[in-house]
Amino acid sequence: MNWWKTLRTALAGGEKHTGPWCDACRRRVPGPVTKPPPPGVLSPFYVGAPGRVGSTVVREACEDCWRRHRELTAEGEADYRRKHPVGKYVAALRDRDLSVREDAARVLASLRDPRAVEPLITAIRSEMHHPRVERSYHVSALMFALADTGGEEARRFLDALLRAPASWRELHRPDFYPLVPAVDWVAPALAVLGDTVMLRPLLDLLAEDRPDPVRRTTAQHLVRLTNGGAGRWSVDGPVVCEITAEGRRMFTAGMRAAADDADETVRRYVRSALAQVGTW
Repeated sequence: MNWWKTLRTALAGGEKHTGPWCDACRRRVPGPVTKPPPPGVLSPFYVGAPGRVGSTVVREACEDCWRRHRELTAEGEADYRRKHPVGKYVAALRDRDLSVREDAARVLASLRDPRAVEPLITAIRSEMHHPRVERSYHVSALMFALADTGGEEARRFLDALLRAPASWRELHRPDFYPLVPAVDWVAPALAVLGDTVMLRPLLDLLAEDRPDPVRRTTAQHLVRLTNGGAGRWSVDGPVVCEITAEGRRMFTAGMRAAADDADETVRRYVRSALAQVGTW
């Protein structure tokens, strides 16, 4: 049998697959079992060659491959940073070409350099001051770059932005549903920093004496979060936000406190959210 047929048979779970299988080197493991990612490996990906980060999904691997993964991850990270100096991409945030600014934001999200926090905040303020629907991908990229970089300054800025009245103004699009910057851009970015960080300002807005449209949109977004199921919140954007025990308690307590809201629409959303959480 040709080698590729043997490999295909093994991957398909055929007779050739008689022992533990390493997803990285595609060989049966001589030891008794394969191993899940070791501590410090946050994502199930494998580095295929020095200086190049691959995207092959690895669920189980042998000890040798996990050790090589850690070594090449560090080497690939250092090489990437050498080829992508943070100053170059911070300067590109001011480029007149929108596509250049978008690319810069995405690179900065990968670099996660604290020196980019202030320039990212400045860029977000500029875009939020004159929001344009056609720039929505750029604004979203800026938000996620700031959240991925992290730090207390980034968290405080995004928190304040979510609470700002201007963030709840609809941006109408003739071809699709309106954008609400708070829930389409800011809340997903806050989710990167953890579910309690995202939920706290949303629940505060629901409890405060805000205009009815703001509280209705907030409640609608909160009930939409429960569509993810028992394991994660349903957050828009390139982020998977796991439900923590503290986040679930915070969500349930906040929604119960809003169960007697003066607005019937808010009450309806609250009932839906609590019913959905009760099925988890």
